[in-house]
Amino acid sequence: MRGILVAETGEPAGRATPYIVGGGLGLLVVAATVLWIIAANPGVGPRRVAAGPRATAEDLERWEALATDVSSRQTRQVEIVLPDRDSGEWVTVAESVTVPLDEGLRLGRVVTTWLRRAAESGSGVTRSARLLSAHVDDGRRAYVNLSSEFRDGAAAGLTAETEFVIGLAKTIRANLPTMVDVQILVDGQETDTIGGQLDISAPLSLAQFAEMR
Repeated sequence: MRGILVAETGEPAGRATPYIVGGGLGLLVVAATVLWIIAANPGVGPRRVAAGPRATAEDLERWEALATDVSSRQTRQVEIVLPDRDSGEWVTVAESVTVPLDEGLRLGRVVTTWLRRAAESGSGVTRSARLLSAHVDDGRRAYVNLSSEFRDGAAAGLTAETEFVIGLAKTIRANLPTMVDVQILVDGQETDTIGGQLDISAPLSLAQFAEMR
């Protein structure tokens, strides 16, 4: 079952109702399933494909310029997907925010909103975690370039790491359904893992992770 909470807060968006997130049998089963997919069937899990372009300083400059251009923005509902420890399910929180029309910037807006909500809920994301840049290539791959601080919360264990990856994938899929996969970068570089549990060195199939319960 999927619950939806709606907050009409505009920009900047208001605080979410905190969720207490942690272990729980349901989440541990999900974590074990993710590990099995990655280890036993790599063709179904993260896809081993050639790396795309790095997020550069030029990307970041473009992000800042377009993000402040009022003529290129619109207000819309963004769906943020978070884990709920009480039910062991994923809960969608709908929030009204100002979103850029540019697809790469829209991806960035979705991710920054998710980072804030996840940090407020206590689901393995620290408040110091920042999105440095985001863009989409011609192959419908999303690049999410995070600051290294995000590891402080997401690397707290198997459950936190799994919640981070699945929550991010579900949120991107919900708001940009034409995206095929996502490459997570740290300080502009590819990384093998967040905290030693899950392999994120290759782009992650959004369809695979977004469908996980």
